Amino acid sequence: MDSQKRDIPKLFRVILPVNNVDEAASFYENLLSLKGKRVSSGRHYFDCNGTILACFDPRADGDDFDLKPNPDHLYFSVNESNNLNEYLVTGINDESYLKYDNFDRFKEWGLSLKPSDVKDKRISERGLRNFKQKIRY
Repeated sequence: MDSQKRDIPKLFRVILPVNNVDEAASFYENLLSLKGKRVSSGRHYFDCNGTILACFDPRADGDDFDLKPNPDHLYFSVNESNNLNEYLVTGINDESYLKYDNFDRFKEWGLSLKPSDVKDKRISERGLRNFKQKIRY
């Protein structure tokens, strides 16, 4: 069947395991400049242009299990490079735990950022809060 004629699935929701839904909601509200919506005691949703980013803390939701971290990377894109700084400045201090120098130049989907730990380890919420802005254009 021709790809232009079929109904291509759209990514609906990405579950982001968190330890503290309140801290995660605050962090992502600042990072994404979105208010988000608390949908339960352990879930806070952000509508990222039609795809839901779901911060989920199972314990806060009353569940008796923990979630494993996402495998590696979570990418966000913005439409204009001059908006990039607006997405990265709130809730971030001057200690350098992360680098944002691994990102793609403008593509058809915008500018993709791939946060990575300076030691190439997975990124924790604490690490994101301790990020020093290091962007090369």
